[in-house]
Amino acid sequence: MNELLDDDLLALLLDEAADDMHARSNRRRLDRAPLSFAQQRLWLEQQRDPNRSAYNLPRALRLTGEMNADALEQALNRVIDRHDILRTAFTEIDGAATQLIERNARLPLHREDLAALDQPARDQALSQRIEQHARQPFDLTQAPLMRATLLRLGSDEHVLLLNMHHIVSDAWSNTILMQDMTQAYAQALRGDPSPLPSLPLQYADYATWQRGDYVRSPACHRSGAYWSDYLGHDLPALELPHDVARTANQQHMAGRVQASLTPAMVQALDTFCQREGLTPFVVALAAWQLLLARYSNQNDFTVGVPNANRNSHESQELVGFFVSSQVYRARIDSTRGARDFLRDLRAQSLAALEHADYPLELILDQLQRPGAQGAGTLFQVLFNWRTESSSPSAPGLGQLALEFLNTGDNQAKFDLSLDVDYSQQQVLATFEYSRDLYRAETIERMAEHWQNLLRGLIETPGCALGELQLLSADEHRKTLADWNRQPSQLRSELCLHRLIETHAASIGDAIALTFEEQHISYAELNRQANRLAHRLIEQGVGPDVLVGIAVERTPQMIIGLLAILKAGGAYVPLDPAYPADRLAYMIQDSGVTLVLTLAHLRDSLALPAGVTCLLLDPLDTDNAYPEHNPDVPMDPDNLAYVIYTSGSTGKPKGALLAHHNVSRLFQATEHWFNFDHRDVWCLFHSYAFDFSVWEIFGALLHGGRLVIVPHAVSRSPEDFYALLCQENVTVLNQTPSAFRSLLQVACAPRQPLVHRLRQVIFGGEAIDVQSLRPWFERFGDQAPRLINMYGITETTVHVTWRPLTMNDLHCEAASPIGEPIIDLSWYLLDAHLNPVAKGCTGELYVGRAGLARGYHQRADLTASRFIPDPFDPLPGGRLYRTGDLARYRSDGSIEYIGRLDHQVKIRGFRIELGEIQARLQTLPAVQDCVVLTHEGPGGLQLIAYVIAAQPSTAELRDELLVALKAQLPDYMVPSHLLFIDRLPLNANGKLDRKALPEPDAHLWRSHYLAPRTQLEEALAQLWQQSLKVERVGIDDSFFELGGHSILAIELIANLKAQLNITVRLQELLANPTVAELALFISHKHREQTQCLVALNNAPASAPQLFCLHPSGGIVFCYQPLARKLQNRARTFGVMHRGFSEPHAGPEAWHEMIADYSREILATQPQGPYYLMGWSLGGAIALDIAATLESQGHTVGFLGLVDSTIPEQLYPVTLQRHRELLAQEKTDPASQDLHEAIEYFDLLFPALTERTATYRREHPDSSVKAFHEWAAGQIEPERGDLLSIVQNVKEEVMNAQAFSVHDRLLEAFEGFTFKPVRVRPSCWWTQAEKTPEELAFCEALVREHSLTGELQCSVHSPLRHRGMIFDEGLLDSLVEVFLAGTAQQP
Repeated sequence: MNELLDDDLLALLLDEAADDMHARSNRRRLDRAPLSFAQQRLWLEQQRDPNRSAYNLPRALRLTGEMNADALEQALNRVIDRHDILRTAFTEIDGAATQLIERNARLPLHREDLAALDQPARDQALSQRIEQHARQPFDLTQAPLMRATLLRLGSDEHVLLLNMHHIVSDAWSNTILMQDMTQAYAQALRGDPSPLPSLPLQYADYATWQRGDYVRSPACHRSGAYWSDYLGHDLPALELPHDVARTANQQHMAGRVQASLTPAMVQALDTFCQREGLTPFVVALAAWQLLLARYSNQNDFTVGVPNANRNSHESQELVGFFVSSQVYRARIDSTRGARDFLRDLRAQSLAALEHADYPLELILDQLQRPGAQGAGTLFQVLFNWRTESSSPSAPGLGQLALEFLNTGDNQAKFDLSLDVDYSQQQVLATFEYSRDLYRAETIERMAEHWQNLLRGLIETPGCALGELQLLSADEHRKTLADWNRQPSQLRSELCLHRLIETHAASIGDAIALTFEEQHISYAELNRQANRLAHRLIEQGVGPDVLVGIAVERTPQMIIGLLAILKAGGAYVPLDPAYPADRLAYMIQDSGVTLVLTLAHLRDSLALPAGVTCLLLDPLDTDNAYPEHNPDVPMDPDNLAYVIYTSGSTGKPKGALLAHHNVSRLFQATEHWFNFDHRDVWCLFHSYAFDFSVWEIFGALLHGGRLVIVPHAVSRSPEDFYALLCQENVTVLNQTPSAFRSLLQVACAPRQPLVHRLRQVIFGGEAIDVQSLRPWFERFGDQAPRLINMYGITETTVHVTWRPLTMNDLHCEAASPIGEPIIDLSWYLLDAHLNPVAKGCTGELYVGRAGLARGYHQRADLTASRFIPDPFDPLPGGRLYRTGDLARYRSDGSIEYIGRLDHQVKIRGFRIELGEIQARLQTLPAVQDCVVLTHEGPGGLQLIAYVIAAQPSTAELRDELLVALKAQLPDYMVPSHLLFIDRLPLNANGKLDRKALPEPDAHLWRSHYLAPRTQLEEALAQLWQQSLKVERVGIDDSFFELGGHSILAIELIANLKAQLNITVRLQELLANPTVAELALFISHKHREQTQCLVALNNAPASAPQLFCLHPSGGIVFCYQPLARKLQNRARTFGVMHRGFSEPHAGPEAWHEMIADYSREILATQPQGPYYLMGWSLGGAIALDIAATLESQGHTVGFLGLVDSTIPEQLYPVTLQRHRELLAQEKTDPASQDLHEAIEYFDLLFPALTERTATYRREHPDSSVKAFHEWAAGQIEPERGDLLSIVQNVKEEVMNAQAFSVHDRLLEAFEGFTFKPVRVRPSCWWTQAEKTPEELAFCEALVREHSLTGELQCSVHSPLRHRGMIFDEGLLDSLVEVFLAGTAQQP
C-alpha cells in the first residue's frame, strides 16, 4: 500500500530506511541468520501443520517457441546463486528457529515429456501435474525451498512449473525473479558463464538487522507505543456466519469469486477520492469493514492488511518474504457519519505506513486473547490492495512467448480474504474463501453487498453508516416478500366466551373439563361461569376491567377465568406457586381491586387494603345468581387477559392481550392443525404462562375436551405419560425441556402404555432438534406430527409454524422456527431496521394482527418495544421488537439463535450455547443435556449438565469432553461437565436454571495434580517460569494458562538448554498439558534413543563385549574399560532408553530384558556372547544371559562387578554394613551433584583438587552447571576429553530427566535369579560388605550356575562406586574376559 499515501511521507520513510540499509551493505554474506518476524509467523503456521500447502506460491507458465532446457536449468541456478534466500533452509538450533544458507544447494529442473499423449490425455495430464506441483508441501529444513518442473507438450510448446514457499518469497519477488531468470536465460543461451550481478544486501542481512539494530532503535520503541495504544488489549475475534460448521478435519481448500467494478463506478471512485482528499484504498477498505460489521453483527473487530514493507531502495531489488500484515482495528459506530469514518480511516492508514516496520509479535502478549496460539489469531480476514505500480511489469522470457496458467486449487490462508487489484481503468475484486465453510453463492452475495456499500460511501457520504444500504433495492424487495409470502387479514366477530357459549348451546352434554375423577360438561361449565359472572358484574367488573385470579389448577380456575371474560373483564393470572413478593408486585402494578381465589390460599396472598377477595370454593357459591349468559356489550378489541412476563429490570411487566388476538390465532392456524371437537387437550402449564392460553382455548373454542393436569402429576414424567395414555390425549403442548423428560418415559424399553397423540406442539423455548432423535426412532414423524412454534407473549402465544421430521436430524439448523402465521409479518433487522442479508443474524421483529396492545401502565416501555412499522404501506402499523436473535439462512429458512440480552462471550468469542448443546446431544452416551454459563474466578466459564445414557463415571466425563474437543474450538468446550438425573423445570414447564446444581468451588480451579516424575517436575517448573504463574499441575494446559506461540518457542528453547530435550512446536500444540507432554517426550525418547552405544574401535574379527548399564541407566562408567580394550575387543554400552510411564512395575523389567536381548542379537546374530555389568548392570547381565541361553545361544563370558542382590533375598539375621565416610555424611551438596563429582574425579583423577574446591564453593550447584564448569577445565586441545565430558553431561541429564534410577529400582522388583550355563566371573567390594555378606552373595550366584562353579570371585578393597574405574580391577577383568574369548571355538 506504499503508493497509496502521501508522497512526502513516503519519500521521507524511504530515505530513512535507505540510510539504515546502507549501513548494512558491503558486509560479507551471512551463512546463518535468525528468522525475520514475518518468517517466524509462517514458520509457526508450518509447525502447526507441516503438511499444509496454503503458503505455497505456485506458478505455471506456458512457453511457446524454441526451448533450451539445459539453458533454463542453468538460468534457474544462477538466480538462486544471486539470492541467498532461495537456497536457505530453516531449522531449530538450541530451540530457536534459524535460517541456514546452503551455498552448495542446487535446483534441479525436473523434465517430463507429455507430447506423445493425445490431446485429451495431454490436457488431463497437464492439469494433474499442475495441481500436484502446486499442492505438494515443502519441508522447510531442506533447501532450496523452490521446485521447478518442465513439461514438454510439443516441439515448441512447454509448461514451466515453479513453486516456492512463501517463507522465502512474496508477490513483489515474482517480478524480480522473472527479470533475473530472463537475464540469466539469455546469458546461458549465449554461452556466457558469468554470474548475475551481485547484490549489496541479502535477506539474511535484513532479518539480522530487524532482530538486532531495529528492535533496539528509538524508531522501534516509538512504533511499539503507537501500535500498543492504537490496538489496545484483548483484540476481539471476528465471528462471521458460516454456511457449514467448522470441524477439525476440514482441508480449507480455496474458492474464488471475482467482481469487477463498472467503468462508471471506477470513475466515480476516483472522482470522489480526489474531491474528499482520500485514496481508493481507504474507501475500499472502509466498505470491507462495514460489510464485515453487517455480516458479523459486531462493531469491534480486526482486519489484516498486508504491507509490502520494502521501505528502502535496496530491499526493492531483493527476493524474500518482506510483506507484513498490519492489523486495523475496526470500531464501527453506526450513527457516525460516513465522511468522518473515511477520514479517520485515512489517518489510521497513514499512521500504519509510518510504523510499518514494527513487527506486532513484539506486543503479542498484550494483543492476544487467553488461550490463543499464534499471531494468526490477531485477525481472521484479510484485505489486500494491489495497484499497477506495486511492482515493475513482468518481462517475457527471451524469445519465448509467455502465458500464465491457472495453478488449480490451493488451501485458503484465511476463512475469507479480499484482494483488490486497482488501476485507474479497472478495479478487480477477488474474494478468496474456504470452501469448507462457505458456498460460492454466499460469497457472490457478499461481493454484491461490498459493491453496494462502496457505492453508498461514494454517493451518500453525508449519511450515517447504519443508513448505508447493504441490499440492492431489488434484493430488499425480494427479501421482504420472502419473509412474508401470504399476508392475510382476519377479523374476529365474536369474543372468546361467546364462541364457547355456542358449544354450550349446541353440544351441551359434551365433556368440557376433566380433572382427576371429575368431569364437567360444556353446559355445566357455562352455567357455573354465568353465575359467577353475574356476581362479578355486581362487583363492578366490566369491559377492560382487570380481575386477579389466584387458584390452583382445578375446574374452579377455568370457571373463574371464563366468568371474568363473560363479565367483560380481563383476567390477571396470579399463580399461587409464584414467590409472594412477585405476586404482591403484580397485584400492586396491575391495580386490580378484585381477586378470585380459594379459602386456603387467601392468607398467603397478603392482599393490600382496597382489594376485595372473592372465594371460588363450592360452598361459597351463591346459587341465587342467574345461570343465563350475561349480556355485556363488548368488542373483540376488549382485553381478555394480562399476563406478566419477566423484565430486564427484574420487575415483571404486564402484556395486554385482547379477545381478537386469541380468536384470530386459531383462525389463522386452522389449515395447519384442523382441530375439532374430537380432540382431547391437556392443561399442563401454569395459567400464568401464555402457553396455557393456547391449551385452554384450543380445547374450548373447538368443542374439545380439556384434561386439567394436577400440579404433582405435571412434575412426574411417568405419571404424566400415564395420564396422557389413560385420557387418550390427542393434542399435547410442551416446552422442549418438559418434553425431553416425557420422551425418556415414552421411549423407555418395554413401555406398555400406548398414547393416542396426533399433534405435539412445542413452544416457550428454543427446540434442539437432535434431542428428538429417540422419539423419531420409536414413533416416526407422522403419528403424531411434531410442530415447533416460536412465539412471544406480546405476539399472542405463537408466531410461526414448523413441522419437524426425521430429515431435520441431518440439517444444519439446530432450531428451525419455520414460517409466520398468515396474518402476522416478521422481519430480521439490524440496529437501523435494515433487513439482514442471507446467512446473517438479526433481531426478530413481529408485526400486524397478533400484537399486544402494549404494557400495562408502561407507556415508555411500550413505545420502545412496539415501534412504527416502516414496511407497512398503511399508517398506524406497528412492529414488536422481540429481543430474540435469529439467522436468515442461505436456504431462506430462519433459525432461532437466542436472546439478544443473553449473548455469551468467552475469551472474546461470542458463544452460541445451543451449538455446544447440539453437539453434545449427538453423542451416543448423552441422553439429554443443557449448557449454561457460570461466573468463575477467571471469568465466565461454560458448564455442561448431562443426563447420561450409561453409568456416569469420571472416564465418561473425560470421553465426552474429548469428543467435544474434536468437534468444537477450544473456547467452546465446557470447562466442567456435571452429571444430573433429570432437568429441573419451573412452574411454566421451562428449564429452571436456578435449580441446577452449582459446580463445587474446587472445580473452578483446575484440579491440581502434583508432578509424579522428575520430568514432569522439570516441565512444571519451566512452565511456571515461562507463564509467570505460581503453580502448575500435570493436567494444566500451557495455552489455557496464557501461553501462546511466542512463549511456546521460548519454552522449547529452555527445554533444550536446560534438559537437553528437543520438542517441536506442533508436538507441544498436540500435547499441551504437563502430563501429556511428559508422556510424549518419554515415548519419543524411547523410540529415538540408541540402546547400544559403541564405546571404542576394534577390528571386525575382534570379540564384542556388551556392558549393561547400572541403576542410573547410563554407560559412561565403562569408558575406562573400553579404552583398555581398544583394538582388542569392541565394547558396547547398553544404555537405558527411558521409561514411558510415570511408574515402572515388575513387567517393565521383563520388557527391558527382552528389548536388550533383541538389540544384542540384532548387533551380533551369532554367539558366543560376552556380557558384563557393574552394580545393577550385573543383575541385568545375568538375566540377559539366561534369556539368550534359553533361546539356544551360547554365552562365553558373564562378568559381574559387585552385582546388586535384591534386598528381599538377604536373611534378616545376616550381618551387613555399608559405612560412609564422615565427610560424605556432612556434605552439603546434593546427592546428584555428589555422584556427578565423584564420577568426574574417577574419570579425571588429576582434577580432584579443583572439583573439591568447586563443591565447597557451590554446594547448591545443579548437575548441569557442574558439567559446564567441568568442560571449562579441559584443555582446549584435548577435544577427545571434552567430547567425553559432553557425552557424560547429556547421559546424566537424560537419566535425571526421565527418572531412570528411581524407576529402574521400581522395576527391579521383577528380577529373579535364573540358572545359567556360563560360569559367572565375580568381583566384590570388601569395603562395603561383611565377610558373611560376601559369602552369601557368592553362594547365591554359584547356586544359579548350572555347573555349581564360578569362573572367578575376586574380593577388592575398593568401594562400590570406584571399582569400575580402578586400573587394577579393570586389568583383572580384561584378563579374565580375554582368556575366556581365547577358549571359544
